[in-house]
Amino acid sequence: MKKIILMMIGLLASTIMMKAADSKMYIDTVTIVQGHDTIVDINLDNPTAKYVGMQCDLYLPAGITMQYDEDEYEGYAVIKTKRLANNHVLAANLSEGRYIILIYSPTNAYFKGTSGALFQTVLHADESLAPGTYTGYIRNLILGYITAESDDTAEIPFVIKVVDKSTATGIKEMTASKPANETEKIYDLQGREVSNMLPGNLYIVNGKKVVK
Repeated sequence: MKKIILMMIGLLASTIMMKAADSKMYIDTVTIVQGHDTIVDINLDNPTAKYVGMQCDLYLPAGITMQYDEDEYEGYAVIKTKRLANNHVLAANLSEGRYIILIYSPTNAYFKGTSGALFQTVLHADESLAPGTYTGYIRNLILGYITAESDDTAEIPFVIKVVDKSTATGIKEMTASKPANETEKIYDLQGREVSNMLPGNLYIVNGKKVVK
């Protein structure tokens, strides 16, 4: 069967970070055979800025989809490159016609390097899709960075009430029950094992918080 090549124009998006006007995320021209998959690099050039996270929306033309495989990708195909730290987490979800892609690090690890593929995805072209040139888009790009400076967002206050234990009503204290054939392990909040619990203190008993 003769292979028919589909050409998809590179997906481009301007960075919307105030401090990194020279940063750019883009996808070079993609070639997909009808009915087949191809691995696609999503590139980030950031010559002067250092980022720790990213979110964007990927819009694909009808007939072209992001591969989904729970076993291989644990969902939609977003694949790490060497530019990401070991603890960077990648996630993608399909919502209202676009793929929402998120990268973050629990420890705010920086992206490595200043150019090249930040992550990869796998795109699939329907076998019935007519040969031709199609356009996709990266939109709503947000690149996260760390700064000690304040931004323009106003403070949003919220209230925390601490109630006097002796006058509080409707609050139940947890009491620990000793599992059968198991010795109770009691620890204070510093992780030290103790033999006795003192009144008014909080302890961890068999993995549960207990107020004496």
